[in-house]
Amino acid sequence: MISTNTLYTITKIQYVILLKNVPNTYPAANFVLEYTIIPKLRYFPIDLLQFIDGYDYFAHVKERDSGGLQVLFFSIDDVLKSNSTKASLEAFKMLGRVVIFLFSYECLPRIYELLNVVNRIKLSHWYFSIQAADNLVDVNGHPRYFMNADGLFALLHRDSKKLANYISSKVKHMKNLRLNVPKVKFVNTEYVHFRPIVSNVLNIFRADNILNIETHYNWEDAPLENRQKLLLTSLRDLDDIHLAWGEELGISSFRSLPTLIMIFPFHNPLFREAVSQDKRQLFTKVLLAEQTKDYQHHVRLDEGDDPEAVKAASRALSSVQSDVFDGIAYLHASFQFSPVLRFPIQSSELNKELSLLSMGKSKGLRRSANRYKLILRLGSKFHNVFLEPDLEAYISERNGQILVVSDLPIEWMLIKGVPLGFLGDVCRIQDSNVQGFLLNYSIASKIRFQLGEKAVEKALVLFSSNETDKDDFEKSIALVEFYGKELHFNIGHAGSIQEVKSLIEKYKPQILIFDCHCEFDKETLRCYLQIGDDRMYSNDIVKYGIAAPIVYLCCCNTNPNYDNLDKLHDAFVAAGAITVTGTFLPLDMERGTFVYVRMLSLLRSKQERLASGNWLHFVSFCIRTSLIWEARGKCWVKFNRALTDEEEAVFIRLLEKLHSFEHRAEVFNTFVNEGLRISDELILKLEDTNLEFMYYSHYGRPDLIKFTG
Repeated sequence: MISTNTLYTITKIQYVILLKNVPNTYPAANFVLEYTIIPKLRYFPIDLLQFIDGYDYFAHVKERDSGGLQVLFFSIDDVLKSNSTKASLEAFKMLGRVVIFLFSYECLPRIYELLNVVNRIKLSHWYFSIQAADNLVDVNGHPRYFMNADGLFALLHRDSKKLANYISSKVKHMKNLRLNVPKVKFVNTEYVHFRPIVSNVLNIFRADNILNIETHYNWEDAPLENRQKLLLTSLRDLDDIHLAWGEELGISSFRSLPTLIMIFPFHNPLFREAVSQDKRQLFTKVLLAEQTKDYQHHVRLDEGDDPEAVKAASRALSSVQSDVFDGIAYLHASFQFSPVLRFPIQSSELNKELSLLSMGKSKGLRRSANRYKLILRLGSKFHNVFLEPDLEAYISERNGQILVVSDLPIEWMLIKGVPLGFLGDVCRIQDSNVQGFLLNYSIASKIRFQLGEKAVEKALVLFSSNETDKDDFEKSIALVEFYGKELHFNIGHAGSIQEVKSLIEKYKPQILIFDCHCEFDKETLRCYLQIGDDRMYSNDIVKYGIAAPIVYLCCCNTNPNYDNLDKLHDAFVAAGAITVTGTFLPLDMERGTFVYVRMLSLLRSKQERLASGNWLHFVSFCIRTSLIWEARGKCWVKFNRALTDEEEAVFIRLLEKLHSFEHRAEVFNTFVNEGLRISDELILKLEDTNLEFMYYSHYGRPDLIKFTG
C-alpha cells in the first residue's frame, strides 16, 4: 500500500511542454494548433506508482485527493534567454522526479541548445520527444528519445530497475521495489481512436495491464447505432469502480463519485469578427463543420462551394479542435479519475434560440419581465439537441458533481423537466478560451486550497458606487453592516480600482465579494465592474492583481453567454483566483445581497461545511435554497408578518429536501406545476422568483476546494 506523501511526490512524472510560442490572448481561428501536442498526454503515465500497483494508486489518489498529471508549458525562446533556465532545471533535479520534455516541431533547431543545458546539470531521469519528427536522423537512436507512447514505455521498461532502486533509496517504506512497466503502453489498441471518450482510457487502468471494462469496438468502426451505447457503457463502468471503492470504505455515492466532465463544443459566431482578416476564410470553414448525434461530420455549403473540399477541410479542423479538447479534458479528469463525455458539435441549430441571450436584443432574455419562461424554453432546446433518453436517465440518476466545458448556459438544460444546475452541483469553464481551460488545470494541479473554520473572518465584501448610483446600494449596505458585526467578516468601500487593490492588500481575503454594478460595453463587447467612476475591465483585473482564491460577484450579468468573449471570470483566474461565482443575467440587488449574507452565515456552521464537503456543493446549496427563502420575503410583503410555527416546519422540511439529491426534482416539479405550499394562504409560485436562482454560474474548479476541520 502507498503510505507517504513523500513517496507520492518523488514518483510523480513531470511533463514539460515546450512550444515556439505560448498563446497569451483569447483564441483565434488557429488557437488549437499551438496545443496539438497535448492529446499525446492521454497515453502517458501520470505516476510511477501506477506500475507498482494500479489499484493502490487509484485508492491513494481517492483517499488523499492527490491526483493530477503534472505538466508545465514554456516558450523555448523564453526559457533559453532567461537567466532562470538553469535554476528551473535544477529545481526538477531537486524534486527527483522523472522529467519528460515534449517539444513542438517548431522549436527546432533550439531543441539541441536546451538538451545541452539538461546534460550539463546532469538530470538523473529524463526523456524527450519531438512532435511530428519521426524521421529526424539527429535524434533517432538517442538513448533518451522516444517517438510515441510505445517508445516511452519501452524506455521506462528498460530503466525500470534503475528507477525502482532510486525510489527505494529515497523512501524507507519501499525497499526491494519492483516496477512492473509493460514494454508497450497499457492502452488497449482498440481505444486509440475511441472518440470522444478516449480521455477515459488511463483512468480505467488498474494493474497488470488489465482494463476494468469490456473490450469495445474501435470507435471509427463502431456501428452508428452502437455509439451512444458505447459512451454510456464507458461512463457507467468507470463510475462502478468508484462506487465499489466507496462501498469498501462505507462512503456515500456522492462522496465516492468523481466530477463528471461534459464538453459542449460550440462555434461562437463572434469568433469570426475576433480573428484577423487573413484567418477568416479558414475559420468560416470551421463554422461549417458540425456533427450528427452519432458524431458523423456534416457541413453547410454555400453556393459555389466544392462539397468534398469543404467537408474535408472542415472535418480536419474540427477534429484537431476535438482532439485538443479531449487532451485538456484528460488533464482535468486526472485529478479524480473522472469520466469525460464530449457531445457532438451542433451550433447552427442553437443560434436562433441563443440570440435571445444577446445583451442588446430588445425582446431578449435580459430585458424580459418573465425570464423564467425563456430560461425553460432554452433549457428545453438544449435537451432536444443534446440528450438521448438513455443518457438523460444516466445524468438524472447520477448523484455526483459536474464540470461543464461550454460557452452555452448548460446549467439550464432540462433533465426530465428539471434544470441541470438545480438538479446537481455544476461548475463551468468556457470552451472558447482554450488558454483559460488550460490555466484552470494548471492552477488546480499546483494548489489544493482548503477553507478552514475561520473562513468567514477572512472574507471581504467590497461595495462601490458613485454619486449617480449610491442610493441603489443603501439597503444592501445596511444589511451587510448589520450581519458583519455578528459574523465578523470584513467590509470595504472602494471608489477606484486602486482602492480595490489597496483593500485586498490590507485584508488578504480568502473570499472576495463584489457588491456593485456590472455593465456591458456594446462598442467593445466587454463587461466591466463599475468601481466608483472607474470602469474595471478584464485587463485591469489582471494588471492590478484583483483576486482572491474565491471570488463572488453579486453584480448583474458578469458572464453573458452570447455577445462576449473577453470574460471577467477568466481575468480573475488569470489574476490568481481559483473559482469565480458570477451571473448570466441582471440580479435584484437586495435579493442578491441576501444570498451571499446567508452564505457567509452558513459558512460558520461546522455541520454545513461537513455536509457539503467542498465549495461547489456549499455555494450551489446556498443559491439553490434561495428559492425557498423567497417564501419569507413573500410573507413579509404580502401579509406583513413572519412565518408561523407550522409554516416554519414546512420551510425546514423543504430545505432538507433540497439538501438531498433524490428529492430536488420533486421539489422543482411541484414548484413549477402547482407551487410550493407553505400554508393555505402562502404558496410560492414560479413568477415569485423569476428563477433568479438559475442566473448564477460557478467558474473554475470549486469542486476541488475542500473544507478542513
